[in-house]
Amino acid sequence: MRKFIGLITNEYIKVVCKVSTKIMLIAIVLVALGFNLLVYVASRQPAFHMSGWTLEDRINEAQHWQFDGWEEVVERYTYFIELDINIALPWNHPDGWRTNAAYYLFSLKSYLFTIDQYDEGNGYAEILRIHINALDQAIRNNDWLAFYRAELDYMESQAISRDNYHMWALRYRIEHEIVPGSWQNDVVSSIVTAKHEIARLSTFTADPETEAMIAAIEETVLIGEYRLENDIRSFTHAEMASGFMQINNVCFWDIFANSTGTIALLSVLIIVVAGSILSAEFSAGTVKFLLINPVKRWKIFTSKYVAIVTLTLAMLVILYIFNALFAGIFFGFGDITAPYLSVVNGRVVTGSSFGFVASRYLLGVIGTIVIGTFAFAVSSLVKSSALAIGLGVFLYFSGSMAVMVLNALNVYQAKYILFANTNILNVINGTTGFVNHTLLFAVINISVYMFVFLLTAWDGFVRGDIK
Repeated sequence: MRKFIGLITNEYIKVVCKVSTKIMLIAIVLVALGFNLLVYVASRQPAFHMSGWTLEDRINEAQHWQFDGWEEVVERYTYFIELDINIALPWNHPDGWRTNAAYYLFSLKSYLFTIDQYDEGNGYAEILRIHINALDQAIRNNDWLAFYRAELDYMESQAISRDNYHMWALRYRIEHEIVPGSWQNDVVSSIVTAKHEIARLSTFTADPETEAMIAAIEETVLIGEYRLENDIRSFTHAEMASGFMQINNVCFWDIFANSTGTIALLSVLIIVVAGSILSAEFSAGTVKFLLINPVKRWKIFTSKYVAIVTLTLAMLVILYIFNALFAGIFFGFGDITAPYLSVVNGRVVTGSSFGFVASRYLLGVIGTIVIGTFAFAVSSLVKSSALAIGLGVFLYFSGSMAVMVLNALNVYQAKYILFANTNILNVINGTTGFVNHTLLFAVINISVYMFVFLLTAWDGFVRGDIK
């Protein structure tokens, strides 16, 4: 055992002393820096507005052409100018409620004009008129609580078409003074949307797929309610690190959880190491000196492969640390204590967010180890670093692309290809595009390929002739 450990240590010394290894370590740090810097720059860009017209331009255009409803357009945008309302603000901006409320106000005015044509003393037109006046006062006074109250009063006056979920949201916002644009406001909105979706799905015929969708949405509601009760602004969850990320209003964990994409560079670096760790011994002629030691070939072979795997994990740790560091530098460490939230048996449980992201890194590196094993096998078989590295890099980039093309052509047998299974995160999230693509299938598929690669490498080095 001592000799075996010595062999592994010797491999570490060889790898670490190489200039290429030092370059790889610098490359890892630069990739982590580049990823976080690019997202930071993108998040600082102002929102793009489709039209460059000012409100005055819109008014002049309406007055010039006098199309149907031009008077309403002039009235609406004059109102915006008078009250200094920015039409480009998104709904989740602290002042975005005034923009949405103003548009809503004028839509109600148009509706009131229609109601007045056939309202026969049932009082609805008067209720609508009172609501419009209340909205107008709330907008003019910049009073978002008054806006919530006006909305609630109006909904409570509707005896037939009451939206109980929306009414709950309004009452909650009023009772807890939820400021527009706050994270609490976003959570309340997400809960209402989820409850509406559950109600919609509940009208469908019961089947396993619908029940699974309802269960997933119910978890969203439970987590949202838990966050409100425990004042949890930021958190991590299983759907993060999916490769899709909004760059606006991001926090530390949004960036760090999605930094798993940088593992792609790690794969290329490991291909370089694995593709040369055996063949370099042959090209340099040092393999004969290595084999004259009283150590069996399979131990030498195993020590080299263990060195590759452990070096991969070491580089992964370095990438993990620097991605966390740069995410904190660019986006702040204020959310660093945020928990990982999940639902178990109908209850919300908390966990470590750092542990969650670490698990995603470990799942993401599986593909790296597999492609490294392939390069290791080629290196053992053909004794050529250039061929092993070149073939490994080519398959790494072209393999996934080929799977995507075959998937687009509805060739579902493509899921048996190795590269359809190496992205374990996609398999878990169900985003591979293949029907019935389970984690068990991916694990079995990878295991078969790994067995073939290792058997090939073992046969090429342990049983092959050394010249």
